[in-house]
Amino acid sequence: MLTSKSLKSKTSSQAASTYEKLGGKAEVAILNYPQLPILLQRGNGIKDAITKLAPNAKIVAETSAINPAEGITKMETIFQANPNVKVVGCIGAGGSVGSNEAAKAAGKIKDDFGIFAADATQPELLAIKNNEGIRMSVTITGTNKVIAEKVAGMVEQLASGKPIEKKEIYRELIPVTKENVDEYLGK
Repeated sequence: MLTSKSLKSKTSSQAASTYEKLGGKAEVAILNYPQLPILLQRGNGIKDAITKLAPNAKIVAETSAINPAEGITKMETIFQANPNVKVVGCIGAGGSVGSNEAAKAAGKIKDDFGIFAADATQPELLAIKNNEGIRMSVTITGTNKVIAEKVAGMVEQLASGKPIEKKEIYRELIPVTKENVDEYLGK
């Protein structure tokens, strides 16, 4: 079972490394989605990791954004109220893609600005490749087909009356950055 806690912590740890460029004093925005319990956990994990790994960073905004349209609108509002935001932590691709568009429109894309997320969707990967605001997104190993095959195998075991020894499907988390983005584009 892939835990939301492990995913969010990896994402936040990478985001925290950006603070080094800013002397550990970045203003941070978090785009979360507390309406779903698993995404609430992920958002809380991002906040906890930032607080722990970058204690001098200041979280100046937290808001909900699950899709690009919400990400754009919410980041525009955040930039108006907090023009010095340099780091954005997102629970997923929707918020990161939207915040990237808002950052481009606001002229925020500079070396000391970064968006960090999970999902590693093709729009996120293209933004990384094009040196836009998204600096890193976490992907997980195993395609939908591979996972479906493992689940089908478990169902077959249950149907045949055999006990399932291993009930979890573990997947590796991989931060995708400009250094390795070409490996994941188009997959």
